Amino acid sequence: MGRTLTLFSGITVLAVVCNSCAAAEILECYECFEGAGANMEKPLPVCSQLRNSPEFRVACPNSTMCLKTVSTINLQDGSKWSAVLRGCANQVKITHVLRNRFYEEVAVIDEPYKDGCIEKKDHNMLTSTVQQCYCRGNLCNSATYRDLNIPIQMIYIILLLRHLRQLSGI
Repeated sequence: MGRTLTLFSGITVLAVVCNSCAAAEILECYECFEGAGANMEKPLPVCSQLRNSPEFRVACPNSTMCLKTVSTINLQDGSKWSAVLRGCANQVKITHVLRNRFYEEVAVIDEPYKDGCIEKKDHNMLTSTVQQCYCRGNLCNSATYRDLNIPIQMIYIILLLRHLRQLSGI
């Protein structure tokens, strides 16, 4: 009974690990907006209410990175106005290729960004800055939530190895 249960546990853990790896093929990022004057076709959830729920998650089939942009303007009265936007990093570049005497549009996923944050000063408005942070990995564009699939998978693998070790009597 004990060996059967241990073998069943090991197979279950292996199935969960494989399923998690297969499900992670398309990158997911948090998508939200926080700031005054939101002028968008599709209203996004508010970033200050960010939580790990489907309304904040978006699939990014044409991207390998997530993005968080913080735009800040220093106002004359000393206060600051900020806007936060989270989503998929724009990595699709449209090029034109000549095929059979006709030009066709071809979408290429480019890798123009590095992991980390860059801050740009707007030279037209001396008091404004834009910070763009790029990251790789599911739901990495939030300071609050992290993807726990990798640590959980490592725990499952360690437990599986421990069970297999007990079965072999080592």
